Amino acid sequence: MNHPSNALKYLKAADKVLKKNGIIHMYSFIPMVNHDKLCKRVIMQELKDYQIFDIHKVRQYSPDEYHTCITIKKL
Repeated sequence: MNHPSNALKYLKAADKVLKKNGIIHMYSFIPMVNHDKLCKRVIMQELKDYQIFDIHKVRQYSPDEYHTCITIKKL
C-alpha cells in the first residue's frame, strides 16, 4: 500500500486480486477518540466478507492520531 494517508483508496483493488484466506496489512492514520470502533467501521464500509485479526497502534502520529496497522483476512 502507498502512504498511510491514502491507503483506503487501494483496498478495493487489493480485494479484487486477493485470494480466499489472504491477508492485508493496511496502515492508516486513525483518530485516538474511539480508535478501535473507527478502525472496524472504516474497514467494514470498504470491504465485505473480511475478518479483522488485529488492530495495532504503531506510533502516535500527531497529538490526536495514531499510525495504525489493521490486519484483515478475506473469508
